[in-house]
Amino acid sequence: MVRFGKFATRAAASALALATVVAGTPASAAALFTFKMSGDTAYDNWSLENTSTAGEKIVAFGFYLPDWAWFDPYDQPFAAQFGSDVTTGLVPPTIDGSVDRSLQLQFLGFDPGEIFTWKLDVDPGTVQGIGFVGQTVIGYFSDGTKVTGTLTQIPGDGAGVQFVAQAPAAVPEPATWAMMIAGFGLIGAGMRRRIMRVAFAA
Repeated sequence: MVRFGKFATRAAASALALATVVAGTPASAAALFTFKMSGDTAYDNWSLENTSTAGEKIVAFGFYLPDWAWFDPYDQPFAAQFGSDVTTGLVPPTIDGSVDRSLQLQFLGFDPGEIFTWKLDVDPGTVQGIGFVGQTVIGYFSDGTKVTGTLTQIPGDGAGVQFVAQAPAAVPEPATWAMMIAGFGLIGAGMRRRIMRVAFAA
C-alpha cells in the first residue's frame, strides 16, 4: 500500500507558506503621477496629481499638443485654480499662443498627494480633452526619475483623456527567492527519500 498522505500534507503546507511570503512582498516605491483633462479646454480644468509612493516631489511637467492644435492664452489664459499654484510652488510659465504647442511647467514644492489644477484654452475652435488621445505627457521628479506616458480616453467619459502612472509589479527580494528555492529543495529531497511500501497479495 502506498503511503504518501502525511508527506503530501506537509508539502502542501510548505508551498502555501512560500506563496504567502511571495504574496506579502510589498510593491516597490515609485515616482508616479496622474494627469486628466475632461471637457472643453475653454471652460474646464486640467489637473495633475502627484501620486508618488516614494515621497518624491514633481519638479517639472510637460504636455505636447497634436500638430493641428495650439494654445490660446488670449480667450482663456493660463490660470491656476483653487490656490494650487501656491501649494505646489508653481513657477509661472510663459506661453506664446502663436508658436507654443507644448506646455512646460516647473514646481518648487509639489509634494505627494497634492493636485495642481489650471485652465488654458486650446484652438482651433472648440477642443475637448478627447482630442488629445495618443499625446505624450512627461513628469520629472526630485530624485531624477522621468516618467513618460501616453494619453488614453477616460473610461465612460466621451470628452476626457488621462494618464495614470502605475507602480511596477512587486518583485520578490533576494531573501524571498532564497527561501523559495530552499523550500522547494526540501520538498524535492523528501520526495526522493520517501520509501513507497507496496503490499502484494499472497
